[in-house]
Amino acid sequence: MKTPTLPFEELIARKVVSKRFRPQPSPIDTGGTPLPFHGHCHEKAVGAMKTMRGVSRAITRLQFALLDSSCSGMAGGFGMDQKPADVGVAMAETALFAVSRRHPQARTLTDDFSCALQIREGRQHNVIHLARLLLESATGAGSRSASPRPVQETTR
Repeated sequence: MKTPTLPFEELIARKVVSKRFRPQPSPIDTGGTPLPFHGHCHEKAVGAMKTMRGVSRAITRLQFALLDSSCSGMAGGFGMDQKPADVGVAMAETALFAVSRRHPQARTLTDDFSCALQIREGRQHNVIHLARLLLESATGAGSRSASPRPVQETTR
């Protein structure tokens, strides 16, 4: 393979550092509450949280709160069988779900499908992916607040 495959946040971070991409100021109004950010297990394991923090700092007028949480409880076998699923929900309850209870109108930033599903289904709490956040910042698309709104998904 001539060109390595990169996680999305690493690609964006490289473009920000090389000044080939400048995120626009965020139009999202969080009411002074930082946008909760949950890193997924792979990001934590390979040290990509530093990269994600760098990308988040490049989005001006928006503060992030890195959640001190473990696995969302949806990784690997936790989402495949009822018995581990109960353990997964208990894991998420320790820190991740507490944020949605404290800030029910805020969206949580996460780049992992499994984490997003756990947050959305486990707490009926909206999530936002970094790509969507950058799109909203660049175009002013979406609401001007961080209040929940449905995410349209398509399957093909």
